[in-house]
Amino acid sequence: MFITDLLQQAARENPSRSALVHGGARTSWSEFAAGVARAAGALRDAGVAPGERVAVLAANSPALLEMCYAVMWCGAVLVPLNTRLAVRELARILGNCEAGTLVQDSRLGALADALAREAAVPRRIHLEADADAEGVKSFGALKRSARPIAASPGALAALYYTGGTTGLPKGVMLSHQGLRIQAQNIMATMQLDSASVFLHAMPLFHVAGTAGANATTLAAGTHAFMSAFDPAAVFARIRDEGVDTLSLAPTMFAALLDSAARDDAVLERVRTLCYGAAPITSALLERLLTAFPNARIQQYYGQTECAGACLVLPSDRHVSSGPRAGKLHTAGHALPSFEVRVVDAQDRERPRGEPGEIAVAGPGLMQGYWRDPQRTAEALRGGWLHTGDVGVMDEEGLIAVVDRLKDMIVTGGENVYSTEVENAISAHPDVAACAVVGLPDERWGEAVHAVVVPRAGSAPSAQQIIDFCRGRIAAYKCPKSVTFRTEPLPLSGVGKVQKNVLCEQLRNAAT
Repeated sequence: MFITDLLQQAARENPSRSALVHGGARTSWSEFAAGVARAAGALRDAGVAPGERVAVLAANSPALLEMCYAVMWCGAVLVPLNTRLAVRELARILGNCEAGTLVQDSRLGALADALAREAAVPRRIHLEADADAEGVKSFGALKRSARPIAASPGALAALYYTGGTTGLPKGVMLSHQGLRIQAQNIMATMQLDSASVFLHAMPLFHVAGTAGANATTLAAGTHAFMSAFDPAAVFARIRDEGVDTLSLAPTMFAALLDSAARDDAVLERVRTLCYGAAPITSALLERLLTAFPNARIQQYYGQTECAGACLVLPSDRHVSSGPRAGKLHTAGHALPSFEVRVVDAQDRERPRGEPGEIAVAGPGLMQGYWRDPQRTAEALRGGWLHTGDVGVMDEEGLIAVVDRLKDMIVTGGENVYSTEVENAISAHPDVAACAVVGLPDERWGEAVHAVVVPRAGSAPSAQQIIDFCRGRIAAYKCPKSVTFRTEPLPLSGVGKVQKNVLCEQLRNAAT
């Protein structure tokens, strides 16, 4: 069960169909597979050995997708790098995995140069340059003289590093089997086929982006690309490249719906969309249901350690009325090949309706953390991945994700889940975005604090926000204080609010 098999199958069964569309140019599946085989040969000629870790620092593009497949085709281990990390963080990753090669593109050339000065990497390859430069080989030149090689994937497919905001991120070891299970699940639940045109707006350094790419390859659909998310460009891709499938974080969907370039006639062309990577507010979800009248909508929940998603809320649950309604607050049920349960601190299963930690089992889980047996044993104790997320399972087996364990606020002895408070605040008509954190408090232990970005032209007061919440949630859950800001909330590369950054900014502002 190798990822490279998906590519070979697509080329064998759909040789003339479009594999890639970019800037008006199209590449067939037979051409793309041949290109990957030649690119793998070029890597081998450059000295990349089987099992070597190849770190890739690049924005989404056809060349990046070709490189990702070529690394695994030649038996090396793909290490996608989060392009939003600082040089020091990236250097620690390269040192931890002992990368033998660093691949870069033109967009991130300055960052790659700074990284090369910080970390010693034996080999550097430029994805797009036509000629070698000092210390950097041209991949174009390497391919021109290379011969295609037969696929020879290794036991380990990829290392995805999680986190990166504080301390050393953990290198998640993903197998070909885990990546392929994800591809099968995503293709089936999104109902992708050879007519699908999937827009890669989520970065391919994240498993959500990888899962969509592999599912599109399995379906022999068409890959379309965005180097950086831009709402106006999304509308252009739908119009000009026939994009009909979108996978975005909730913050991206909000930006799309609020864009000055919004064209509802274009949105009607979308037939499949999914969201995940971060919680979605009920207000935004209702807007999606209205804005995409012809689309099947899915929500996915998962982690890097699952190689992507382990839960899905399918399209037939994305309804506001009827017998299947009433589950929009949940992340859904377990995907095939996964078993999910909710447990207490002693790993005992919690009763239905009671909160606990979400634990996952199945063949698609990670092999462990790279050279970190202690944290591997802790995360996979008893054969179950302990996600660190708090969830509640209902009688139908659907799970509502209520918070991260570390983001849960304990105030006056009561547990407050930040997502519940954020949902209440987000329903206020003057709120564009918000995040809720716990601040140290002598009386309460922690006090619920809201950070709010008002809508343009609005100026709600702190008391208005607090009073609005009191009509929707219990008094002890309501914010005790509110901070307003005009700049966007700090986000990770996949659209998650970086609450640790918010807390640090609040602490600095208080001193």
